[in-house]
Amino acid sequence: METLAYCGSIWSRNVGDESIYLANHKLFSDYQIIPSRHDDHSNTLILGGGTILPRALKSEWEIYDATPRAHNYCVGIGVRDPDYWNQAKGAFDLRQSLGKRGINISRRIKGNRLLSYVTDRFTPDSLILTEEYCFEEDFEAISQFGFDRISVRGPQSQEILRQYDIESTVVGDPALYLEPPEYHSEQTNEIVVCLMKPYVGKWSENTDYIDVLISSLNEKYAESKVTYMPFNHSDIPVNLAAAQKTKNADLYVTNHLQFNEILSKISQADFVIGERLHSVILSAACHTPFAALSYRPKHHDFAASIDMSEYVLKTIDVTPDRLHALLDTIQSDYISILKSLEQEVSIKRKRLESFANEVTSDLISSSYNR
Repeated sequence: METLAYCGSIWSRNVGDESIYLANHKLFSDYQIIPSRHDDHSNTLILGGGTILPRALKSEWEIYDATPRAHNYCVGIGVRDPDYWNQAKGAFDLRQSLGKRGINISRRIKGNRLLSYVTDRFTPDSLILTEEYCFEEDFEAISQFGFDRISVRGPQSQEILRQYDIESTVVGDPALYLEPPEYHSEQTNEIVVCLMKPYVGKWSENTDYIDVLISSLNEKYAESKVTYMPFNHSDIPVNLAAAQKTKNADLYVTNHLQFNEILSKISQADFVIGERLHSVILSAACHTPFAALSYRPKHHDFAASIDMSEYVLKTIDVTPDRLHALLDTIQSDYISILKSLEQEVSIKRKRLESFANEVTSDLISSSYNR
């Protein structure tokens, strides 16, 4: 069986990243999908998803292993928004100050093992040094990489690439291709919540929105069973702490070997309140309504791809009134949301299949012409 070298975030024990990897296995079932660092022989590279352009092509992010092959493809990837990443992330954002002058301090630090170690161990959190900064040359590198075809997660990613004269097709996130063992349309009085640890890369490190969420759940859904479901081991503490303050709540610790169980729990829930992006994407894949708590622009990119933008709320905009209104809308529009999700997800699955078929056709034609 021929192999495809896979480039993506698959080393961080993150259910979202693993779901993308699994979806690509399904989309390209006639091939072996092997992490690119372990496959020196395949002449085809797949950037399998995640918000990894232009980051994956940068030398300082070698974890992605994006070495060009004879054929190169992007499958439903997200594109980082320079307007977001290039704004100040703190009072002492040296990364931004130097970035405006064309100096990539992150590359210099990550390219030096000793300096990287010292920075990680001894730099105070208030001093921003190694967060990403998007340069014009980073997007020029996409054009120069030699991609045969590029498909993206949503319309915002497409528009960012278009600003740099890079053509792409919106197919949705690859994880939409995953399906639960069984779909459930009846309400069960169960809610799934997926929170993310505090992180400098968010709109803000302020966590007041979590207190608002807990109060809302205790006030409006005291009779419901609430399951906090961290998608990354680093998120366990914040989800555990919230579960301990929420009535009738428990913690369900996930790993990538539990996909059927994870999808079953999401499918059986009345709705998902998700901060991790792929908790929202897998919710959509299960035709389960969701309230997305956006910590970065990528939630809006995905939601727009399935016509669900009104169900996204920035974490910095969460107030009791706004959160109550969003959850009330989900309850009042429940049936129409189910139908819309079923329709939109079906469309994206067909687009993902179509794109995968185009890639396969390219590779078959190439093998005949050798």
